[in-house]
This record gives sequence, C-alpha cells and structure tokens, in this order.
Amino acid sequence: MENDAAIPDNRKDALAVIRRSGEYLADLIEGLLDISKIEAGRLDLHRDAVRIDLLMEQLVHMFRLQAEEKRLAFDYHRIGKLPELVTTDEKRLRQILINLLSNAIKYTDTGRVSLTLKYRSQIAEFTVEDTGEGIAEENLERIFRPFERIRTPGQSQTGTGLGLTITHLLTEIMGGDLSVESETGKGSTFRVSLMLSSVHTPGPESMTSPAQRIYGYEGPRRKIMVVDDETSHRQLIRAMLAPLGFEIIDTDNSLAVVDAVGKELPDLLFLDVSMPGYDGWEILTQLRDNNHQLPVVMVSADASEGRDRPQPPQHNGYVIKPVRQNQLLDHIARLIALDWRFDKSAEPLAPLPDPATGTMALPSDQHRTALVALATIGHRKGLLDALHGLELRGEAEPLFFREMIRLTNDFQFDKIIDALRLTDYEHT
Repeated sequence: MENDAAIPDNRKDALAVIRRSGEYLADLIEGLLDISKIEAGRLDLHRDAVRIDLLMEQLVHMFRLQAEEKRLAFDYHRIGKLPELVTTDEKRLRQILINLLSNAIKYTDTGRVSLTLKYRSQIAEFTVEDTGEGIAEENLERIFRPFERIRTPGQSQTGTGLGLTITHLLTEIMGGDLSVESETGKGSTFRVSLMLSSVHTPGPESMTSPAQRIYGYEGPRRKIMVVDDETSHRQLIRAMLAPLGFEIIDTDNSLAVVDAVGKELPDLLFLDVSMPGYDGWEILTQLRDNNHQLPVVMVSADASEGRDRPQPPQHNGYVIKPVRQNQLLDHIARLIALDWRFDKSAEPLAPLPDPATGTMALPSDQHRTALVALATIGHRKGLLDALHGLELRGEAEPLFFREMIRLTNDFQFDKIIDALRLTDYEHT
C-alpha cells in the first residue's frame, strides 16, 4: 500500500507508521520466547549482510515518534564513517537497540533521549543516554536479572522485567559487551560494543535505499516461485513483487514442489520452513537431490530459528517473517544478478555545489544534528532562528546559509534533512 500510486500522499506517512509499528510489535512478541531459547541453548545466530545506516534510520524514525508523543527531544549522533554493509544478526541487533531505546523513553518524563553510534576498527559502540529517573548504584546489577523491576517513589511504569535480561544475554552471545552508568534523578547511559565486520565487496548485495523507489529491473522477465501454506503470506509477496514485473507462481502444496520446479523452471524460489506434509528443509533436500540448483531463500517465522537446517547449508538466503521488502529485494538482486530501475524523482539529493570548490561546506555534526531535529518536526521558526545564529557566530558558510534559508522558507524540510545527512561534504 505504501508503494501504491493511488494512495494519497497524506496517507502514506500513516501507512509507514503502521508498518513500522507492526514490525516493532512483532519483535517484542518474539522477545517473550527468547529467554527460554537462550536458557535451553537453542538460540541460533545468523550472519546477515546488513545496511547499518538503513537500520539506524529506521530505528531513529520509529523512536523519535515515540519520544515526541512524550514531548521528549530525541537526538541521533554518528561518529566515524559507516561501511555500506556489515555482518551481524540483524534481528538480534535490532532487538538489543529496541529494548534499550524503549526503556530510555519509558523511564524518561522530561528532557531528552539520545542514541550515538561510534564505528571504528570493525567495532560498533551504541550508546543510549537519557535524562530519566536513573538507577541507584545498589540496583545496577539487579536490572539484568529476569523479572526484576526497580521501583522508585512516584514511578508507575510497568513491564515484564525481561527486556534488559534479554539484551544482556544477546550481547554476550554475540560476543559483545554491555555496560551501564546511572545516577538517581539525572539519568542513565547504556553502552553496547559489538564486532560488526564490514563487507568490502557488496556489489549487488547492498540493500536499496528507502529514498530510491524501484519500479522495475533491466533485462528479460524473471520468474519467482513462492511456496507457503499461508495464503496471506503468498499474497503479500505477490503484492510486493508482481508490480515490479516479476512473474509470480505460488503454491501451498508442499508435496508437489519438486515437480512444479521441474515444470515451471523458476529463476528463484522462496520456500517457507514450516508447512504440513514436507517442511521447507525436506523440500530443499529433495530439490538438491534431484539436481535442481536454482537459488532458494528460506522464509521462516519458526521459533527454532532454523536450528534444524541441513549441514552443510544448501540454501542461498534466510529471511524472517514478517518479511521486510528491502530485505526481500536485496536477496533477489544478489541471487539473480538484477539491476534495478529507480524512480528518478525519488533519488536522494545531489550534493549542493559550491561555485568555488564544487562542494558545500557544512557546519559541525552537532549543529547538523540540531538542524535535522528541527526539520524533522517541521519547526520552521526554530530552523530560521538556528540558521541565523550559526551565520551570526560565523559557524556557517554564506552559501550554506542562503540555501538552507531558501529551503526553510519554502517548507522543504525533507530536502533539508537529506542534504544535512549526506556525508560527502566538507565540514567547517
């Protein structure tokens, strides 16, 4: 629906919120199963190629909305250049950050919440800081125990008491470190350090940018088969892929997949893991035994996290339900070597040129972050005041000042945000 041209623009933001909220709730629900899986030693980690900048953008947008509902400021800072792709378990990394950010907003009534990502030497350090009620020193160890909920006078927030326990255990399993500093009445700071190895040759694997809308692909028409016993899941993937020009063949009959593949000869197969009759892993083994070497992406909502997958792996990709469109398209482009056709009108802004140097000199990261925060909430007067302050103190180049004033007066807040987030400019 988000990509349907018939949907009015003023409804697409609401649809985006619905989708992101659904993803968020799904992550939280699955978290209830994680403690038992961790304790039973049955939690598997996946090695995904993850667009870390895209993941952070999604989380920041989601939690900025939550912070604004409580009239809190929300800041995001990035220190160091991020690689295009890193290797990690995307689902577990999202879960760690969601738990920390949810707690920060939940236990902060006034002030601000900030998220900082520092990347250096393959190590990512995520810092979540708030100005909330804080945690007494004697309770710092207790907060990581299951079902522990620290009560303070006048505080009425409730929860399962599992979020920080899961976060701590996941961080350890992923080979990272979690630390906390807190002072009662002043707030808390949680730091997570994880090894996120960069992928140096992303090629077609790199995920599509949310700012670039795909409307098709180059070359002959490709055929994709979807095998899933749930009609709604097959319809969803068809709705995502058919408008892009793919021929979609779907079936719910797990017993006839091998024959169907031999007859239809699809270019790619999306195969559900949990089905009546044969499960996805059994079908995959049958396909390989019959010398069908087409690329296969396993699709799963199974709590076992693929623990029963055959060894050595015979599949070419693994995605978790609810399926995210960017992830789906990323697998397709990688496995059948597609070149996407992008909507030119939706491409990111080109760098704003400086007549003398060819680049736009931007203010410091701190000032850019503040300007992005104002543009995100559409605070035109605040933007004008901030820009005039930068110009008065000599902290903004004349060309930058004039261009930002023009965009602000024209209410072009999205263009301001895109321009300030580009990293190829010079900093003053």
